[in-house]
Amino acid sequence: MYVAYVCELKNVRSHPNADRMKLATVFGNTVCVGLDYENGMVGVYFPTDGQLSEEFCRVHDLVRRKNPETGEYEGGYMDPNKRNVKTIKLRGEPSDGLFMPISCLDYCFEDGNAANHLSIGDTISIVNGHKICQKYVPRSNKIENAKDPKARKLRINVKEVFPYFEEHIDTPQLAYNQDMFKPGDVICLTEKVHGTSSRNANTMVISYKRNFFDKLFKRKRKGKKVISYKHVVGTRRTIVQDVAGGYYGSNQFRIDWDKKFEGKLLPGEEVFGEIAGFTGPNSPIMSTCDNKKTKDKAFIKRYGDTTVFSYGCSIEKGDSRFFIYRMTYTSPEGHVFEYPWDYVKLRAEQIGFEVVPELERFIYTTQEDFMNRINSYMDIPSTIDSSHIIEGVVVRALNAPNTFRVAKNKSFNFKVIEGIIKESAVVPDMEEADGLENQEG
Repeated sequence: MYVAYVCELKNVRSHPNADRMKLATVFGNTVCVGLDYENGMVGVYFPTDGQLSEEFCRVHDLVRRKNPETGEYEGGYMDPNKRNVKTIKLRGEPSDGLFMPISCLDYCFEDGNAANHLSIGDTISIVNGHKICQKYVPRSNKIENAKDPKARKLRINVKEVFPYFEEHIDTPQLAYNQDMFKPGDVICLTEKVHGTSSRNANTMVISYKRNFFDKLFKRKRKGKKVISYKHVVGTRRTIVQDVAGGYYGSNQFRIDWDKKFEGKLLPGEEVFGEIAGFTGPNSPIMSTCDNKKTKDKAFIKRYGDTTVFSYGCSIEKGDSRFFIYRMTYTSPEGHVFEYPWDYVKLRAEQIGFEVVPELERFIYTTQEDFMNRINSYMDIPSTIDSSHIIEGVVVRALNAPNTFRVAKNKSFNFKVIEGIIKESAVVPDMEEADGLENQEG
């Protein structure tokens, strides 16, 4: 769920390349703010990937518009349709999110003073009936519902029930959940892979078989309960039932990977992973980026004119890789058992699959050391494929039996190019839209 945070500014300082802006720190992120902003100022922080409401933008004149008489643009800087908060560089300095004083919400209250109603630590999306922000559903250049002439129906009976086919857990952002980890924790850092989510399971199927007399007399009853196990594949939220169509035009690449799990997963086992690379020749799974739009000479020199998230796969062959990052076992009674990370690695090796790369293990001593270790992996090349930037890291607590205690931290330059991709896309991005009903973060 996307929310904005009531918080205070820290480390307000001069902008080295601009006289009319300052830099400040919020949740460890650098943001550009106005000259009248000072240390300790209470306000509202909108993280990257949020969309501001039309009302909020109208009240604060945040969207750009054309003057009907002069034809020149007036007002703010936001696209009137997208109104999205993104990560950018302003005069060579990072600006990750948007910070506005608490008074920006005064219009939501009858007394005209938001400070009387909101406190540091509050999270908001709707204030006193006024919609303020929501998750921004980006768009992608993929063609939705394209048809693959070679596609065939996947033989899954839609009437069958998969009660224990668990959905992906929404991974929280580390910046806003640092209290998840504490001194003494055994921490493992793994690379966050930029791919499409996949869940594959040998899961319980519940069906009902009606006997001859039920059918003969048209009795309205389900019949005898029959339990079996079947291999099933899904995205973050949905079960893949048809090879044809879908976000990528064909789900064949998902089915091909699922076939490699058949006969290897124990009844009740479920795998959560990322498929990275390509769905076919010259068809990348994740959208590419025109690096020239970053206007960052050092970044372009290091990664070239275009970012293709290939992860070592061949664009000509159009192959892909499956990286496991989590596994569970669900008992016939419905109890879910979380596999420890080391056992995930062992099971992955046994069934012939890769896991997301492990970067480092350490004992949490101090928050400063904790963040320094994490930040050392920000804005470096992917450890899988150095031709493109790393998306970020996933922080795992290994000393938490039967729990999946993890948080993610994306790199600044990845967020920059991710924002560029979203700006130039034409149809809804599947990964984001798939979880919109739950407003994932």
